[in-house]
Amino acid sequence: MKVYKIAININPQYAHIHAQMGQNLSKGIKVMWDDWIAKGNVIPDFVYSTYTICKKEIADNLQKHFVGLKLVELNFEKNPKELIVKNLNRLKWLPKENVELTGIDTDIEIPALPQSTLRFGVSGLTGKECIKEIIGAETLKGDNIIPREAGKGIFFKAEDIGGYNFFKPIAYPFLLCTEEVKFYIQEQEYSNIIFLEIGDVI
Repeated sequence: MKVYKIAININPQYAHIHAQMGQNLSKGIKVMWDDWIAKGNVIPDFVYSTYTICKKEIADNLQKHFVGLKLVELNFEKNPKELIVKNLNRLKWLPKENVELTGIDTDIEIPALPQSTLRFGVSGLTGKECIKEIIGAETLKGDNIIPREAGKGIFFKAEDIGGYNFFKPIAYPFLLCTEEVKFYIQEQEYSNIIFLEIGDVI
């Protein structure tokens, strides 16, 4: 069974959210709309940010169908540009629609098997050792997807995964999912989400 990293695309027509890394997710995530990367104001199903953010109704639906996902509250603050502009309509990148959004994450941590091709280093946020890179994993470079290298990636024991569909490797910050999640989301045709093949359950 394949394992995928959830990635959100940068699309010029879509709005995106700025959020500082290293926040305490138990207290929610401080976020704001921004125009640094993209200039669009349409809110897609999955919104580009440093965290995984999607429409609340989608997150609720995923929680009903799969195991291991948790929701993280978003605490919206105003972008400094909103505070000084005289007419908000001039901020073309600021969404006009009111859509409930949420962060999604997991508390499930699974150990990687020794044959995984990993590069470790010290986290600049926590000062602890962490996985810096999954060598040979499928990656997104701009609009191009670089395929996974044969025999490389991160590997998990099926007994450790159990019934979980969402999880993280120990000491790795990004949300992973099983191929069942990938197929389901693709069937729903949710917008602005990419699945990068990074490993296997064996």
